Amino acid sequence: TPSTTATFDNEAFYYISQTRKRYVAFDNPHIIDQHVLAVYFGADGRVTQIANYGLKDGKIFDFISRTTPTGGKDQN
Repeated sequence: TPSTTATFDNEAFYYISQTRKRYVAFDNPHIIDQHVLAVYFGADGRVTQIANYGLKDGKIFDFISRTTPTGGKDQN
């Protein structure tokens, strides 16, 4: 299942992996590594392109931020 999809027509699937680190206990975590696998589809539903992006590529796209709960300790 992709992490997110294109806003219109599901023309692309994005699989996102991040590594975050919290430098100070009360600080928000910072992204230290990110990989995005983008799979692009043509009008016929076939894959037309596959691309890999990382932090060095900058902000690739805007997506609706969603979080998935995990089975770990809830940090409130």
